[in-house]
Amino acid sequence: MKKKNSEIIAAIDIGLHSLKMKIARIKNDHSIKTIEDLRYPIPLGIDTFTKGNISYDSVREVCRILKGYHLKLKEYDVEHYRIIGTNAIREAKNRDFIINHIKMITGFDIEILDISMARFLTYKAVRGNLEHFTRIRKEGAFLVGVSAGSSEVSVYKADHLQCSLSIRIGSLRIREMLSDLQKKTIEFYKILEEYVESILEAFHLSQRLDKVNHFIAIGGEIANISRVCNFNQPKRLNKIKRNDFINLYKELVSRSTDYFSLPVENDKHFLNTPEIDLVKKYRIPQDMIDLFLPSVIIYKKFLELSQAKCIELPLISFRDGILQDIMERKFPSSGDNYYTKDIIDSVRYLAERYSCDTKHYEDVTRKVLKLFDSLKKLHCLKRRERLLLEIASILHDCGNYISLTDHYKNSYQIVMSSSLIGITSRELHIIANVAYYHSHVEPSEHDRNFHQLEYGERLIVSKLVSLLKIANALDKSHLQKINDLEIKSIDHYIDCYIKSDKNPYLEEWAFHSRAGYFQKVFGIPVQFKLKRNKRP
Repeated sequence: MKKKNSEIIAAIDIGLHSLKMKIARIKNDHSIKTIEDLRYPIPLGIDTFTKGNISYDSVREVCRILKGYHLKLKEYDVEHYRIIGTNAIREAKNRDFIINHIKMITGFDIEILDISMARFLTYKAVRGNLEHFTRIRKEGAFLVGVSAGSSEVSVYKADHLQCSLSIRIGSLRIREMLSDLQKKTIEFYKILEEYVESILEAFHLSQRLDKVNHFIAIGGEIANISRVCNFNQPKRLNKIKRNDFINLYKELVSRSTDYFSLPVENDKHFLNTPEIDLVKKYRIPQDMIDLFLPSVIIYKKFLELSQAKCIELPLISFRDGILQDIMERKFPSSGDNYYTKDIIDSVRYLAERYSCDTKHYEDVTRKVLKLFDSLKKLHCLKRRERLLLEIASILHDCGNYISLTDHYKNSYQIVMSSSLIGITSRELHIIANVAYYHSHVEPSEHDRNFHQLEYGERLIVSKLVSLLKIANALDKSHLQKINDLEIKSIDHYIDCYIKSDKNPYLEEWAFHSRAGYFQKVFGIPVQFKLKRNKRP
């Protein structure tokens, strides 16, 4: 049997208005070189956004295209590939039936990613393909990716991820949602602008964009916009001047107003006139024409939040993120530390948004991670669970923002309603439950939030909760009285040696009240041992 080529990888993206596949080679330096990039238009998003379900006629067309892609995979002898369905399938009411039907017809397994994980893959694409990414992070960057279904937004300052959001405004989504209004006005573009503004206003992004020097746009839509703005340039540019972009916008809205003032029976698209023929002159795909103006309007609204003089274009796609993820799974590197740092930065942003006590959660987090690292042989959990514990520790008191009464319940609700970059929905359930049980309440099968977890998840939650209860007790006063914590495991008990130059009586009382759950989970008692700091 012929050995498969492990260096050739592929990514298939079942999107809102097209089905795309990129085949690439992993080079010796672990960079990725594209071999083929294929695209077939298929308007699944129209089905989803207008009917709620994807029609089986559309599914049969998807299967036909996937069978063609399968031949390409065999031609290149590709072993490692992923097929991911985004908004169109994820939001369809009949998605389970659709995924099963595609599996039966093609043999392909379709992955449906959470919004936060899809955003994380886009982030990986940026990190893996954007030149001078580290410098740009330090100087401040506003990353915007507009797709047919949503917009992904990240803000970097001083090498920290300030926020990462997925906003439900995409070119096809708003086009379909507001299409009925198009017939009622010749200034349809104003309706699109008002709608986008109403959504963005709730996120207060402008407050985060001072001293941000770079506006970076990603996605297929911006590649088409660049083709028009930079058409007369002698070579392909990796940026669009702000003035050139604004001039394009003015040209588009001017022609759209003229077009919509014509009789309804005139069906010639205003972007296919001789003056601005996107298909023939600029080689924009025909199925992208209706999305061109909405895309420009969305990017314009984001650009108005920034003072950047140009739009920087790494010209990457979601498929690049999938390829980057496949490569990193094959060749793990120190990049994981960078990803973890950005996940934690985004969690800290959420904690700030809900006015969490920074000194308290930092103190609790240091202690709980020390407990986790010192007791690895006891809990047998891995690095990923450590990350979930760290997130839960940062957010455990966020519910105080809503009410001090039963705040742990509010913490659970806040975490569950959040979209944390790089965290799956199942992991979010674990984090929320750990935050729920961080104080006096213990996990119980009678609690719906705990009962709905799978067995393995309940076990993880119980172990993490037992550690967080101890760490939280050690700062019961929120005064950070304990300077150092040393953990020793001796025979059948655990000693926590506490160093403090103050009287940690409240912490000791809280420790003893929470230690019982630790013993219930691990079968080993944990003891509070006070060691006074020596005075000079």
